[in-house]
Amino acid sequence: MKEFTGHATWTGTRDALRRSGVAADALDRLEPVWRFAETAHDGQIRPGGAPYTVHLSEAALILADAGETDDPTLAAALLHDTVEDTAVTVAEVRDRFGEEVATLVDWLTKPSAPATDRRAVRAAYLERFGVGGAPERAVVVKLADRYSNVQRPHPDPVRWVAYRRETLDVFPPIAGRHPYFAELYAAWERRWADLGDR
Repeated sequence: MKEFTGHATWTGTRDALRRSGVAADALDRLEPVWRFAETAHDGQIRPGGAPYTVHLSEAALILADAGETDDPTLAAALLHDTVEDTAVTVAEVRDRFGEEVATLVDWLTKPSAPATDRRAVRAAYLERFGVGGAPERAVVVKLADRYSNVQRPHPDPVRWVAYRRETLDVFPPIAGRHPYFAELYAAWERRWADLGDR
């Protein structure tokens, strides 16, 4: 199973993206996107204790490894949680980074919902990426996002079981549309499917 290690800083992320073949001029254009996301997520910590930017870095590195290196896709990877998890709005993303990036971020943002409706809202959100009409660029960002999240166990065993089950049920069929991600998720499934708690 392939594992990716993200970086907390732009310098580390930039150098890793360069090694993955992202052009220098594209990296120059992505730096303001990173700075914006870094500021938006300031103080946020991932479940394992890493700064939030490590996850954003991983998502971008997975996409680069997949050959998905166009500016809007990588920008959306860096911004994919800003609207959902910070005070940033889609309108603000549009004003700063353009319509194409904002549209992708909007597709990637899970709607808020009252506690009684969360399961249905989550299911409808995930369905976007299967048969729900999401643009393919949004789909590959979501595949990279989820892979970053599940390549290592969540520190809470109960949440890890539920998240892993959801991933096994939902994501391999979506990944099957993209050969790189089909292989990535197949290897992940071989690693994690057989734990007896599905």
